[in-house]
Amino acid sequence: VHFVQGNLMQPPFAPATFDFIYSMGVLHHTPDARAAHASLARLLKPGGTLAVWVYVRHAAWKEAINSSLRAVTTRLPVPLLYRLCYLGVPLGWVKLKCAERPELQWLNRLTPFVAARPRWQDRLTDTFDWYSAPYQSHHTVEEVTEWFKQTGFGDIRVLPFPVSVSGVKREA
Repeated sequence: VHFVQGNLMQPPFAPATFDFIYSMGVLHHTPDARAAHASLARLLKPGGTLAVWVYVRHAAWKEAINSSLRAVTTRLPVPLLYRLCYLGVPLGWVKLKCAERPELQWLNRLTPFVAARPRWQDRLTDTFDWYSAPYQSHHTVEEVTEWFKQTGFGDIRVLPFPVSVSGVKREA
């Protein structure tokens, strides 16, 4: 195993290097998620599989709230933002518990941008990731599926967790 850090838009690998590429939570943090997807597609060998997960596009009102919050949070000093994200940890737990009870699920809609993960550490890091990244985009299944079609993939599958899609690169 090798760990390599590089620019996804100008990757330090030759085309058709990999048999399998898995991208979870990366493309939506680039300046252009579609172009980043195309960059990954070039790195895949024919017959190889690419699987991605990106943030889902929400209702317009949620997107507006998110944009407004991030206009502030992305400019905060990192240590301050990290401390503020600790405030979301108990709220995420409440959100998680509300999701288990149908009569309380409406409460989840009031806190759309706080992570509801079982482990508190995951709630903290997911919330920090949400509010700190300089770039953030949201996508639909149809949009991401179209990326796969445009970059020469077949056997395109929509996976259960939105928005997750995989495909097999067609032979040249």
